[in-house]
Order: sequence, then structure tokens, then C-alpha cells
Amino acid sequence: LTMKLFLLLCVVPGVLSLHFPIQYQRVKERPNSSSFCKAEYPFCLTGDPSGAIPTMKDDDVIDIYTLQAPVWEFVTGDLLADFNIFHDAIGFRNQRTGLNYTLEWYELFELFNCTFPHILSNDSSPLWCNQGATCFYDGIDDIHWAQNGTLMLVGNMSGSVFNKFASYLKYDNQTAIYYITFHVASQPENGTLYWASWDCTTFVLHSFEELAKLGAMFNHSKIVNHTKMVLYSDEPVLLGNSSQIFGPHGNATLAADMMKFYSDFQTHQSLAHWIKHIIDATDKIFVKDKFYFWYNEQYWFLPMKEPYFKLSFDAVPFP
Repeated sequence: LTMKLFLLLCVVPGVLSLHFPIQYQRVKERPNSSSFCKAEYPFCLTGDPSGAIPTMKDDDVIDIYTLQAPVWEFVTGDLLADFNIFHDAIGFRNQRTGLNYTLEWYELFELFNCTFPHILSNDSSPLWCNQGATCFYDGIDDIHWAQNGTLMLVGNMSGSVFNKFASYLKYDNQTAIYYITFHVASQPENGTLYWASWDCTTFVLHSFEELAKLGAMFNHSKIVNHTKMVLYSDEPVLLGNSSQIFGPHGNATLAADMMKFYSDFQTHQSLAHWIKHIIDATDKIFVKDKFYFWYNEQYWFLPMKEPYFKLSFDAVPFP
């Protein structure tokens, strides 16, 4: 069977048409992560363990800052700034007290683990370590953000608006939990967006939108660019959830092919094996036009096509 015919036979029964873009799906509450999932760099070391956010006086004036720094700056310095790959965050300053705060959203178990699952020898299905969460902590590290990125005052709000936003964050942190690395679209210009990423940039942009709804005022003369990574594909094929594909009642042929695909993106292996697998993965994506994607707790097949991938750094207006 050709790959396309094979996948047509694997499509979830009852799915006749899909309406794009497919919206990011929130969960009812955050599930526990597998004990296997661990991060080399622990999450939110400087934040309050309980996730507490200070309460402001209703008539306080709170400045809002947009913050950016090169991804993995603590490991690679400003290297990724040359490629416009930035991490986004939000800063706050209480004009009455002079106290500053930083709000970030990022992966619990590092970026690569959010992009590809682990394939363990004793498991019949992929293991995902792809949760993200908010991290709120005292202070703004001016040097970290300003030296190689952005530290820009972009708006303000009352203490009352800040307190309402803090309540919203508790809901957001329990329901928007899965990190999605890539946008997926049909073509670079005037194409169909199949779905959008959900990452640090998404968090900052939708937080700004929520703040504006609550009454925050933004300076629309300010211009800030944001990093976006896009995969290009013909219309994605919905394959089903984990139980429909893997295990005793799944599709053994499809499951084997997916496990083989994901095995090329494993971090727990020697350097020599990793290099070999990356070469194999390149062949699958750029020669065989093939990518398996996990989104909204469902697996999708992406029939990849040129230009395959684009990294953009475009301005997004404030709400």
C-alpha cells in the first residue's frame, strides 16, 4: 500500500470533514505527569511553590512590560538571537511599591520533550512529557532581558485589573497545559492554518488579550516581533487517540510505523545513535514527506511539502 492509501484506511471512523483551524483544546484539570518525566534544568526555581501571586491594592498602577531573551541563553548565550529564536515573558511593576515581578510560561520538562515523545522498551505506546506551566516570581532581571533581547514598557493597568488577571491565571494554568511547538499550515502565503502552536509566545499574546479585556491599556505605538515556527503540510489526516492506535485494540501496523518514526527523535541515546537517527528522520520528513503530530490528545499524519519549515519573526500588534 502507498502511504496515502494506508492512511486513508487508518482514518478515525465517522470523521468526514474537518474545519480548520482547529482550536487548542483545554483540559478540565491538570493531570499528574509520569515519574519518568524529568528536566535537567528544574522548573521555576525562584517562584512560589504554591503558585501564589501577591494581591495589589485596587487603585495601584501596575506597569506592563514585554520581555524577551534568546532561547537557552543560560546554555548557549546569545547564539539563538542570531536566528531570532526568543523566549517571551511578561513583567509587572507596581508604581506605588516599586516592586517588580516576572511571569513566564514554559515547558516543565524542556522543549525537546514537548515536541517528541519517549519510546521506552517496556511500553506499547509513546510516553509524552509535554506539559507547560506558569512561573511567577519576584523581580525582573534587567540584564537578562535587555542585554540580548527586549525589556519594553508597553502598557499599564489598575491593581484591580491585576488581581482579576491573577485569578484568571489559576484557571489558565490548570487547563491550558500542553506545549505545542509548531504552527501547521498549508503554505507560507495566503494558506490554510490547520492549527497554531501553544508556547511561551502564545501565552504572552493571549495574556495580553485577557488583560485588555479586563481593562489594561496598551501603547499601540510600540512594535514587538515574536518567534513562530511553522510546518507546511497538505491537509492533516486524523488518526485517532492513543487507545485507538496503540495496544491490543489498536492498529498494529500504524502503531509500528509511528513508533519507528518517533524513535529517531530520542534524547536518551548515545551521540552516535542520535546523529544516525536525525539523518533517518530527515529522510522521512524531507524525502518521504512524513510527520506524525500529537495535538489535542489526538495523533495526526502530516503529508509534508515544500518549503517544509519556516522560522518567522513578525510583529504582532497589541490588543
